[in-house]
Amino acid sequence: PFITPYVLNAANGQRMLIGGSADLYERTTAAGTFNQLVAPGAGDFTALAYGHGANANVIFAARSNTLLVREGAPGTAFRQHTIGEAGPILDLVIDPDNAHVVYATDGRKVFRVEVAPGSITDACISQNLRDVNLRSLEFVKTGTERMLLAGGATGVHRAFDPAPNAVWTEFGYGLPNAPVNDIRLIDRAGNAPDLLLVGTLGRGTWVMQGGSDALFGRPAILEIEGPAGDDAIEIRYRGTEREIARETEPARLWRNSYFLDALLAIARQIRGTK
Repeated sequence: PFITPYVLNAANGQRMLIGGSADLYERTTAAGTFNQLVAPGAGDFTALAYGHGANANVIFAARSNTLLVREGAPGTAFRQHTIGEAGPILDLVIDPDNAHVVYATDGRKVFRVEVAPGSITDACISQNLRDVNLRSLEFVKTGTERMLLAGGATGVHRAFDPAPNAVWTEFGYGLPNAPVNDIRLIDRAGNAPDLLLVGTLGRGTWVMQGGSDALFGRPAILEIEGPAGDDAIEIRYRGTEREIARETEPARLWRNSYFLDALLAIARQIRGTK
């Protein structure tokens, strides 16, 4: 069945975009009406991304594996780009540092799409991602790090500075064995801990909270420096990747939110955008 996609503007919460079975509908003020945007092509819209701190007007809208892009004010014509090796796009997220770059997933792969004045290009960046039932994307930026999160059948994975052949690793531990349908970061003001929320299929909502550095810093790196000459070094470890994470990254434990923390945080964020 067709599920109507909709999204609030990332730069202005009073603006909203809805995808229909033929066209897009945009509201630019809280009390305004929805205006129909004439979109080229035909078919249902499957994913939307709308607004950026550098350009509140930017729209990325997916129709199957074709992206429609608007970078100008309402009324500006859309440009089109088809991701040849992709199936229907399921989720989109705009790079927080670059309003001309969007990341897309079709459930099997993740793509980086860049819009330039004379061209639109795409590249697959998930060659090393083991999950092939992807459903959601989120981009996280801290003072020192940039990472893309992907949610799927085996949990949440992340890639620092995402690009072709990026290294993907599982993020956190403690999630149930259920597909991750959505990921949302709530960057809370002041000293309040940030919240990373995931919604799973049939197993509720889960939350990870803390400072950005504790949540999203790079994992520890083991460095061994031996004396001159040949050395024999043997390293052993016991346990799975998740068991090791419990010992080395205690802050990255997913906890069942029982809806309360998530709903309170979302309510505060929505009130702050009005």
